[in-house]
Amino acid sequence: MLNRLNGLQGGAEVERRLAACRAKLFARRAGRVRPGLDDKVLADWNGLLIGALARASAIFDEPGWLALASGAFDFIATQMSEGPRLRHAWREGSAGAQAFALDYAAMIRAALALHEATQEARYVDQAKSWAGALIAFHTDAATGMLYTAAADATGVPLRLAPASDEAVPNAHGPWLHALTQLGLLTGDTAWQARADALFSQLAADALGQGLSHCSILNAFDFRQRNVHVAIAEADGALLTEALRHELLNRVVERVRPGEAASAAPAVAALAKLHMPAAVVCRNQACSAPMRNPAELRGFFLLK
Repeated sequence: MLNRLNGLQGGAEVERRLAACRAKLFARRAGRVRPGLDDKVLADWNGLLIGALARASAIFDEPGWLALASGAFDFIATQMSEGPRLRHAWREGSAGAQAFALDYAAMIRAALALHEATQEARYVDQAKSWAGALIAFHTDAATGMLYTAAADATGVPLRLAPASDEAVPNAHGPWLHALTQLGLLTGDTAWQARADALFSQLAADALGQGLSHCSILNAFDFRQRNVHVAIAEADGALLTEALRHELLNRVVERVRPGEAASAAPAVAALAKLHMPAAVVCRNQACSAPMRNPAELRGFFLLK
């Protein structure tokens, strides 16, 4: 194969001859069938990217990344959804096959990441809707494990429920992470109970083959060491401070006056205080209230 990987420089005459050669090559190539362009949109890959962009936008002060994330999310929620059901792929105006388990798990985590970044309740509502579909169509009632294909999928000779990661995380990892986060945000212990039962089911494989179950182990670490930051304020200064720290096991929630509050310990502790304040809870134990960004910054720097 012709190449110039070594940066060959031969002067004007050599460049002239190479330009003529390139023109001949391009002319000959133009007569061949062009290779196909893989320009389909995949729900699972986009979900992973949306979550990363939403989390990174505040840390690196890049609001454009959040705009990209929310735009991609809205496209999938409108163009690749039918009620609570997702489609796996979209191309040229047409949505393809029914979603796989990772499509749901990745998009649920994306919704929760966008909720943290924007504090818009619609993202939690969407996450719960997709979670309901994942439970209804992909979950084995006896074990809680996720089948890759939906129960009503056609043309599937064998429904498998693998747990090991490949080039992308296995669906169980982001699903377990999302279950814990939903439990924190809603105060509904049923989400956490489902996660704990599934952790027990997967424990032997995850501990015995750690390298191929990293996403599950990461989710378990989040389950054990999560930090719930609840904030009540009017101007957003405390929220901005909380989001800018690279604390991977955090969940940030802003509680506004007049909004229905969850039963989560952090929110319950916050309800007893006067605005503005932030409370950080871990394992049912909550910090003293922090009433300005400097106090909250000092707390995170100590962690």
